[in-house]
Formats: sequence, C-alpha cells, structure tokens
Amino acid sequence: MAKKKMEHVGVMVKDLETSTQFYQDIVGMQLTLGPFRWAHATCFPWF
Repeated sequence: MAKKKMEHVGVMVKDLETSTQFYQDIVGMQLTLGPFRWAHATCFPWF
C-alpha cells in the first residue's frame, strides 16, 4: 500500500488568536514563518 501524506491545508477561522493557541497548545504544532517571501506573507501564521 502506498504511503499517504498531507502536503498543504488552508483553514479559514473566525478568531485567529484563539485558533493559533489551539493549534499550538492542543495539537502541538509549532508556529513558524511562511515559506513565501512577498510583502503580505508575514500576515498569516504557518504551522
């Protein structure tokens, strides 16, 4: 059986701060800089 993996997921949320805390504290993801280097890319959190 072939391995399956997740490449990219975009999630729209109502409360960015609460969602960021959830993904860090509950799911265990680490916040990092996005892979893109254009002006508005730093506006969005990446895990």
